[in-house]
Amino acid sequence: NLHVGNAVSTVMTPVAPAHACPAPWTCADIGNPAPTGDTTTSSGALVLAGTGTGFARGPLPTTNNDSFHFVYQNVSGNHSLSARVSTSTATSTAQSGVMMRASTAPSAPVYAAYLTAGGSVTVEWRPFDGILFRYPSSVPGVKSPAYLKVTRTTQASPAATIFTAYTSANGTTWTKVPASAVAINMGSGSYLAGLAATSASSTATTASTFGSVKLS
Repeated sequence: NLHVGNAVSTVMTPVAPAHACPAPWTCADIGNPAPTGDTTTSSGALVLAGTGTGFARGPLPTTNNDSFHFVYQNVSGNHSLSARVSTSTATSTAQSGVMMRASTAPSAPVYAAYLTAGGSVTVEWRPFDGILFRYPSSVPGVKSPAYLKVTRTTQASPAATIFTAYTSANGTTWTKVPASAVAINMGSGSYLAGLAATSASSTATTASTFGSVKLS
């Protein structure tokens, strides 16, 4: 006779990062990537072990989802987030930058400006939950390290929250990325402002360094 044993259930628990998250930040792997990401500090800078398949490039069939390492703070109202971003050139697909998003859900509304290993700045956003990212023109010829900034401001008429991206050579004088201003509704409550890093690979991590981080 065939004997059927008890049902077996498997619970997948994300592996904890190797290091405690530096205060006052919160560290998270968006989209539960493997290998896991990590965050350490070096001479006052935050060093992210970027992981995951990228922004809006989660594993099939959920390609509208994000998969990356994120270090963030909960904020509300209008804010500006800037950093001196250094991305590794060892992984040609690496992406590192500054981001504001509605939540840690992989498909949440998001606005990001990131530096690529190939030497350009790209601005992407997802205005509604679960849709693909939208892309303005990238800014070529921006080598690592580079200063990046994203801002959230309020527009009175018509009422809207506007997200805009900037680049700088020195962290003082900022130039708006063309066609980067976009209205996104991330809700009336708090949202997340932070630093994002991904290897855009399902098998590797890549180091990105964020110095002169300013959230105001």
